[in-house]
Amino acid sequence: MPIIISAIAVLITTAVFRLGNEILKIKVCPICAGTSLTWIGLTAGVLLGILAPTSYLSPIIIMMGGTAVGIAYQAEKKFPWAASLLSKSLIIASGFILVYFFINNLGWPSLIAETFLLLVLGYFLFIKGSGQTQTELPAGEKETARAKVGELEEKMEECC
Repeated sequence: MPIIISAIAVLITTAVFRLGNEILKIKVCPICAGTSLTWIGLTAGVLLGILAPTSYLSPIIIMMGGTAVGIAYQAEKKFPWAASLLSKSLIIASGFILVYFFINNLGWPSLIAETFLLLVLGYFLFIKGSGQTQTELPAGEKETARAKVGELEEKMEECC
């Protein structure tokens, strides 16, 4: 039952962030936010004694691992250097090592460190640089984008 509750919590939190992205200027990946906030909330519930560690530790670990993979995916979209198989593998392996460390040192200091780390990563993955990604456009769209940029440059030169 804890995995069902956890999955429902991820879906609800994801939906809330999806709706929030419609309102906010900052576009955060709803699945990333939903998953991360769910395992942070479950961890807090365990630390407060509200949730049984024996029941909720497995869902927390699964979601933390998913967050490590999600970070590699988002980094690949945002930073050209993170697109190689080696970079993604190192990001994921580092994430798994951190998950192992944090789970084996479960406590308020580790939860604070996890939250801080996610906030910093979230800043670099979703906010810094106005959230632009480094994804490649199809050839036709690339030409259209170049033409629009050229038009804007001409208008700016005429203007100023």
